[in-house]
Amino acid sequence: RRFRHILIDEFQDTNRVQYLLARHLAALHGNLCVVGDDDQSIYSWRGADLRNILAFEQDFPGARVVKLEQNYRSTQAILDAAWSVVSRNRHRHPKRLWTDRGEGEPLVVHEARTEEDEAAWVADTIAELRRQGMPLGEIAVLYRVHALSRPLEEALLTRGIPYVVYGGLRFYDRREVKDALAYLRLVVNPDDPLAFRRVVNVPPRGIGRATLEVVEALAREEGIGLYEAARRAVAEGRLKTRQARSLAAFLGLLDGWREIQAAVPLRELLLRILEDSGYLEALAKEDPREAQERRENLQELLNAAEAFERDEGGGAKAFLDRAALVSDQDLGPDRAEAVTLMTLHAAKGLEYRVVFLTGLEEGTLPHQLSIWEDGDVEEERRLCYVGMTRAKDRLFLSRARIRRVYGR
Repeated sequence: RRFRHILIDEFQDTNRVQYLLARHLAALHGNLCVVGDDDQSIYSWRGADLRNILAFEQDFPGARVVKLEQNYRSTQAILDAAWSVVSRNRHRHPKRLWTDRGEGEPLVVHEARTEEDEAAWVADTIAELRRQGMPLGEIAVLYRVHALSRPLEEALLTRGIPYVVYGGLRFYDRREVKDALAYLRLVVNPDDPLAFRRVVNVPPRGIGRATLEVVEALAREEGIGLYEAARRAVAEGRLKTRQARSLAAFLGLLDGWREIQAAVPLRELLLRILEDSGYLEALAKEDPREAQERRENLQELLNAAEAFERDEGGGAKAFLDRAALVSDQDLGPDRAEAVTLMTLHAAKGLEYRVVFLTGLEEGTLPHQLSIWEDGDVEEERRLCYVGMTRAKDRLFLSRARIRRVYGR
């Protein structure tokens, strides 16, 4: 009785409980106003229910529907292309956006051989747009998952083009990537103290703070590295039985990786580290969505290692040097002078004069899960539609014929 009018924005993002609550609150007076776009429903993975907006007229037979089909952002060429994607969905309200901005520039579609070639094309095109006077802050590069940012970041850095990752970390700053590289650094140089401290108990293997304090104290007393101090702490009985056993097991893994590092490809070495250490197994116990994203980032790191060894001919140390160089780049804090990299989900509600939509291959966009595991391909189309309609003036679409993102 308290609320005479209920207004809900972004109605396509509501879940079932929120919808039922809204119906209950509006039951007495019947004054319910909702605003939404079923073509922008992209959050089913966090509970959004598309049925709420599709069935609204059935649940409220007297509802007045006002279609807002005029678009003030994009050119007609962009709107027509986006419509050609989303109109293939069966579960949607019929509508077609139009604008009085004119036809605009035609879309550009590019097919590259590999993801590195795709990233190079994107970066070269951005460099040309920059020379033509386009502010970098008006350019966005969109992708389906965070892992796809790695080749794009490296291509932009190589060309001296500043960028920011919106709503996330740069590739080499992501936790799982830093963990994997710390393991590799320890294989290359077991006396690396930062790497040792980072991964000695990651994933948890019973090597706690007390154990590490004993090792560090011995290292200080004898003027030796943590690796040698750990070996001596175990051998000299300075630790309790359980602590000694856990630390000895870790050192055994490290010694095993060091023995094979010169004999196996870099990608295989990294994969062995992730498997033998239990890191991948530990990921499986995390939140499924977060675990999927972290696995994708690790897979992309494996791809980077393989590409580096193939193209540069370098080994583990050179790869680590390259990763450190990329990670240490000072990109500056000013978003207005930087290209924005982000996932399609993060891009919702934003707009840019120029948009690059990358990774348009089956298994990437649409995502593999929507194809292999009874997922929702229609939501993938809506996600693509959202990405395309972020563009105001120019839209570039790209794909790679060869992309190793999911181990294939």
